[in-house]
Amino acid sequence: MRILLDIRDLIGLLDRSEPCSLAHCREVLIERDAVVVLTPTLAFELAAPLVHGSGQTVVSSRLNRLEELPLVYFANWRIPAMEIREAINAYAEQREHTNVDPVVPRLDVALDISGGRMRTTMYLHSPLAEIVLTVWQEAPDVFRRRTDLEQRLQALLSNDRRLEKPPLLSEHFRTKLGRDLHSYGIPEPSNLDRLADWIYANPNRCPGLRLTYEVYHQIRATRAFRCRDSSRSEGGSRSTGQHRARC
Repeated sequence: MRILLDIRDLIGLLDRSEPCSLAHCREVLIERDAVVVLTPTLAFELAAPLVHGSGQTVVSSRLNRLEELPLVYFANWRIPAMEIREAINAYAEQREHTNVDPVVPRLDVALDISGGRMRTTMYLHSPLAEIVLTVWQEAPDVFRRRTDLEQRLQALLSNDRRLEKPPLLSEHFRTKLGRDLHSYGIPEPSNLDRLADWIYANPNRCPGLRLTYEVYHQIRATRAFRCRDSSRSEGGSRSTGQHRARC
């Protein structure tokens, strides 16, 4: 069993032993053969005191305590490309799409750090705190709030809502898939439209990709929805930048 806790639950458990002690939580997890799933976002939220100048002591203590629990890491940024590659293979082999598993054993494997600025092989035997502190020293932008992404989302919603006659979602999915192939560096197959139609015909094919696509267009179609900044984390402090915008 994999359990994904939100940031408030994690901070409550690690800093205040709420709703139970860390030792008791560990016992229950082991007894039930369960693990806690940690996303890079959550890891950097726990390390937010670095951004606010609170020093390394709090962060190191918090992350060291967290590692007392059985952990795995969720490389969520990999899901779309993994699903698309699986869909291409499944369609070519005339079989059903198989769900991908973006869970990895270490945080450094789950990170999306572009530009090759960091070597991750050195982290094979490093504790979580050391990995996070190294990222903070070598790639601090990972921790900072991406206001440009919020602005891009706002602009995209505004432009799409001005369309007098939006395309059918099933037809537009062909264009979306083509853009994603280019974005992830995946060669475009000659049967792109047929592949897109095959994927769209069943929500169980590329479910992560499909979910984000449908949610976005539901938000676009519901004009009463407005995006707002969600960069407030536990206790009202500024977040580390991993949240984008909440609609």
